Amino acid sequence: MNSLSTTRKLTAYTEMFLIMYDLGFELDALFRNADVQRMVKGTIKRFDSDFALNMRFNVVDNIQNLYILAHTAPGTNCRSLGVRYGAV
Repeated sequence: MNSLSTTRKLTAYTEMFLIMYDLGFELDALFRNADVQRMVKGTIKRFDSDFALNMRFNVVDNIQNLYILAHTAPGTNCRSLGVRYGAV
């Protein structure tokens, strides 16, 4: 940007502003949508303290099963283990 002339800098900054403005406009419309607000509220309700406690007990109770599943599958390497743990 430092090598551009003043006119080209202003043009570039104006184009960047318009892109950011359009993005902000679309995000504002998205977040004001009633369906999106309902989905976000439902997701927040889903992750209350009881749900987190239940998930922790499920993981602790089944950690050996997860370990066996990950290490006995063919093609076991660090990346594939990460993908498998993420999928479970």
